[in-house]
Amino acid sequence: MDMREVLSWLKSIRVEKVLIEADSQIVVNAMNWNEDDFSSFGLVVDDRKLLRDSIMQCKIVFARRSANGVAHCLARAAISVSDQECWVSVPPPFISDVLLNDLI
Repeated sequence: MDMREVLSWLKSIRVEKVLIEADSQIVVNAMNWNEDDFSSFGLVVDDRKLLRDSIMQCKIVFARRSANGVAHCLARAAISVSDQECWVSVPPPFISDVLLNDLI
């Protein structure tokens, strides 16, 4: 999922404090870079930074894919889902085992 979609959704549900883990070191570095980047990639990143800055406390960190099994499992499940689904308080049952493993 694109960082823009994540940030737009978080903004729409009025999240004020969030930690986002991403498995792309390039994206994380770009989102945390404070210098201007006038390349086409930099312009895309600037758009996402504006959304990030609209959230009161938003931190974006790198997490190896192997350490983030829940995100991988959700992404795999999203391929087969035709409608949007949202779980805020209770995780979907199909990630319970993976979630426990990520916490250990």
